[in-house]
Amino acid sequence: MRCCAICGSTRNIEEHHLGLFQHAPFFTIPLCQPHHQAVTLAIVRAGVDPRYTDIVEERARRARMAAYVFLWFLDEQLAESENRNHHRRSL
Repeated sequence: MRCCAICGSTRNIEEHHLGLFQHAPFFTIPLCQPHHQAVTLAIVRAGVDPRYTDIVEERARRARMAAYVFLWFLDEQLAESENRNHHRRSL
């Protein structure tokens, strides 16, 4: 069973193109719909250009940028989860 790589949910799983579909269509990771939307929004806000280009090096650069944003997003989610768990233990 597929589950979200961020929260572990098995509901509404979608394949996120880690390097964006136009740049690295073969490189996917399962995310629940809410996390997929949030990651996509973070990539847009970071200014990563999703449009196809014939320039291979530029596609690779854009794919890396999208992957970096995903990794940043993942770190933020893990930090928030750790903070919530720490807060619960201290109550």
